[in-house]
Amino acid sequence: LKLQFLYLIACWSSTIDSTMGQDKRVDIGEESPLVENEKRRDSIASVAVDERASTGMWLSVLPTMLGPLLFGYSLGFTSPAMSTNPNVPGGMTAADLDWQMAMDTDTLTWFGSIISLGAGFGAVLGGFPVDRWGKRFGMVTSNLIFLVAYIIMVTTPKQVESEPVWDGAKFPRPTEAAPAAMAQLIMARLIMGFGTGLVCVATPSYQTEVATKELRGTVGTFFQIGAVTGLLIVYGLGYSLRWQALSYVAIGLSAAGALLCFFIPESPSWLMNKGRVEEAEASLRKLRDAGSDIQGALAVLREEHSTEEASQQASGLMSELCVAPRGKALLIGLGLMGLQQLCGINAVAFYSKRILGVVFNDQESRFYSLVYMIIQAVVTTASAPFMQKFGRKTMLIFATCLMILSLIVMDLYFFNTSMPPVLVIIGLYMYITAFSCGIGAITWVMCAEIFHPKIRSVATGICTAVNWLLCFVITKTLDDLKVAFGGNNDELGMGWVFALYGIVCVLCLGFVAFVVPETKGRSYSSVEKLLKGTATETAEVKGGESKALVKEDEY
Repeated sequence: LKLQFLYLIACWSSTIDSTMGQDKRVDIGEESPLVENEKRRDSIASVAVDERASTGMWLSVLPTMLGPLLFGYSLGFTSPAMSTNPNVPGGMTAADLDWQMAMDTDTLTWFGSIISLGAGFGAVLGGFPVDRWGKRFGMVTSNLIFLVAYIIMVTTPKQVESEPVWDGAKFPRPTEAAPAAMAQLIMARLIMGFGTGLVCVATPSYQTEVATKELRGTVGTFFQIGAVTGLLIVYGLGYSLRWQALSYVAIGLSAAGALLCFFIPESPSWLMNKGRVEEAEASLRKLRDAGSDIQGALAVLREEHSTEEASQQASGLMSELCVAPRGKALLIGLGLMGLQQLCGINAVAFYSKRILGVVFNDQESRFYSLVYMIIQAVVTTASAPFMQKFGRKTMLIFATCLMILSLIVMDLYFFNTSMPPVLVIIGLYMYITAFSCGIGAITWVMCAEIFHPKIRSVATGICTAVNWLLCFVITKTLDDLKVAFGGNNDELGMGWVFALYGIVCVLCLGFVAFVVPETKGRSYSSVEKLLKGTATETAEVKGGESKALVKEDEY
């Protein structure tokens, strides 16, 4: 990752130097093709296009939520599944043990975290086929991958008919065939990861591309809403269903997702990028109300995807990622995605029941974990209007401050167990509230808004890969960090782990305040000017350049 980062910086710097050199050779009074193209794009972007969402747009967006729902369902699957394990506090007893899930501690961490590793590879490998064959192709394929993964999971052979023989401790003595069953279960989780990575590449960009500008923020939150709904469903069903039954539910959801996504229209932006103008127009007519200015919307899309020959004569897709300001956009996307994971959210989500189990008994920790998921779903859904009203950056700053405060509240108990245990519940609920209305949902929206349409799929894939690889590191090392910091003292270990996450949140606050631009209501050309440094975040409103541009920022 360090080498990739340095390579991007080198490419970006060399491109800037090259561009500056070209500018020096332009005669005074003579405008380069780049300037002419930029002026043409700005003139079209300054025209307010009347776009109104149709029923078809909502019917197209809703099926896309099944992919994120399965992504969240798969992430949360570990908590109820591990509840059948005797090595987890409150797990099944010898009488009713489902021995296929009887894993030792190291295998448990692999079972919980390997989905993140698969998601990282799925995101990297998924960006190019999504760019080539379309967002709809990516969403259908991801649902089919989930279908295959859960079929593999439920077909894991039991190997023996009788109950496993106990070794006198809490763990049953495995049979000779048990390692093969463990390997099949972990392989299924790895394949789920590939589907998750592909969902993260295809779905957020599709949702923002089919939405009208004023609904872009609202529709952009549907990805995170789907994910937290999946978490809530699997936690709720996990109260009464065993892991095989949970797998059958996922098989039904993935089959429905693949079928429904097959019939939705392709993204007009992707079609225009491929030069399929007539198909882009047909797609827009399905997604917009009859009174919308379809030709105006097409003109904006055409200019967004117009090639800039002066800067792209011999450049490939990877070179495009290094061209300023697209290189800067990529660095911002990588920063947001990385910080989203390094704040520790998925360690908390994967093992919330186990974290609460440090303080409460099994029944109490199950109940509080379910409430945790309900809060996440409600807050994520309710945050969309606030994101539209106050802007992405303002919400990020507010939510990050609240996350820092929540981690301090939890550490008041973990560093001093004489304090009331209710502090853990208050802090945990504050944490998930802040994450859900801040960096959890807004990161996916902003990554779809700051990338040029030509590189959006690949750039999102790279950022998503970093996101999930860091997720793997965080979830795999949670127990190791807890032991390293606290030894046999679970409370002290968790306290230092949360303190570490708090330091990351402080860094995140600085990154958002000084690096991340505001993208609310802006066209891509407007965002690009911000990244170039040729405009300020309030210039369009205060400068009075045109009424249309002022309206653009009022959304």
